[in-house]
Amino acid sequence: MGKLTDAADGDEKYAKIQRQSQQRTRSILLSLFACCCVGAVVFYRSDLSASAGELAGLTGGNGPLRAAVVAVPPEPPVAPVVVKPPEPEQPQYPPKETPEMLRVVTELDTEVRRIKATPGVIMETNQEAHFYITKFQEATRTLMHARYGAKEPYRVKVTLRFQDNVPDYYENEPDRTILLEMAPTRLVPHSVYTFLEEVRWWQGGGFHRIADHVLQVQVKGSRRIKRPKHLAFQEYSPEWPHEKGTVGYAGRPSGPEWYVSIRNNTRAHGPGSQQKENPYEADSCFGRVISGMDKEVKRISTIQETGFLGDEKKWVLITKMKVLVPGDGPDAVDGYVEWNSSST
Repeated sequence: MGKLTDAADGDEKYAKIQRQSQQRTRSILLSLFACCCVGAVVFYRSDLSASAGELAGLTGGNGPLRAAVVAVPPEPPVAPVVVKPPEPEQPQYPPKETPEMLRVVTELDTEVRRIKATPGVIMETNQEAHFYITKFQEATRTLMHARYGAKEPYRVKVTLRFQDNVPDYYENEPDRTILLEMAPTRLVPHSVYTFLEEVRWWQGGGFHRIADHVLQVQVKGSRRIKRPKHLAFQEYSPEWPHEKGTVGYAGRPSGPEWYVSIRNNTRAHGPGSQQKENPYEADSCFGRVISGMDKEVKRISTIQETGFLGDEKKWVLITKMKVLVPGDGPDAVDGYVEWNSSST
C-alpha cells in the first residue's frame, strides 16, 4: 500500500511539473509574439512618417501634389517609318519630235507672214507681230532641239567643187570643204531652222555672185522638192552682226539665197539698211565660217569675173551639205558627228 501511494504522489508531481513547464513556454511564446507585434507597429509608423515627408516635399508643404522630376534616362528615339512617294516623272528634254510640233511651227509661220504682208506694219514695233513672233521662235527652237538635240551650236559642212575658171585650178584639188557654225538658236531660231532645212533637202546650187563685200550662193530646187521659202520676217539679233566671215541671207525678204561676208557689213546689211521705211529692218545673220575662210573662201574671190555669173560652169558648186551636231563616238571629229534622223 505504501508503495502504491508513493507512486501516485510521484505521478502527480510529474504532471504538475509538466503543466508549469507548458505555462512558462506559453508565456514565453506570448511575450515573443507581443514583441513582434510592437516592432511591426513601430516599423509601420516610421514608414508612414517617411512617406508623409516625401509627400510634403512633393507638395511643397501644404500645396497640391507636384510632379516629381526623376532623372530617368530617355528611351532612344524610334525612327519613324517614312514612305517616300514615287518621284514624279520628269518631262524629257529635248522631247521627241512629233508631227504636232511641225504643225504648230507651220501655223505660226503662216500667221507671221500674214502680219508681215500687212501694209504699213513695222514688225519690230507692232504688238501683234511681237506676240506671234515670240511664239513662233519658241516653237521653232523646241522643234530644232527635238530634231537635232539640245546641245549647240549646230554646224554645217559644205563641200565645194571648183571649176576651171579659178586661176589655180590645176595646182589645187577641185573638191574642198568649208565649215559653218550656226548662231545660237536663242538669238535667231527661225533663220537657223530655215538654213538647216535647206541643208537637209539640198538639191544643188553654188556661189554665183562675186562681189567685193560678199560671195553669194544660189539655191536650186527640183520638180520633186521645191526651193525653201524666204524668211517669214527679217529676223535679226544685234548680238550676231554682219562681221567679216559671217553668213547671212540675201534679199528683202531674205533667203533662201545666202552669202559669206568677206568684209565687215554691219552697216551695209544691218538695221535700217537697203531701205528707208523701217529703221530696224536688217538682213538676217545666222552663222559664221569657222574653217576654210583663209583658203577656200579666199580662193572663190580669185575668180576673175565679178557680179552675177549666169553660166553655171563658172560657179563654185556646192555638191553637198551635211548637218553636224555635238556628239562623241568613233566617228566624231572635234566633238561633232554627222546628223541623221536616228541620231537624236
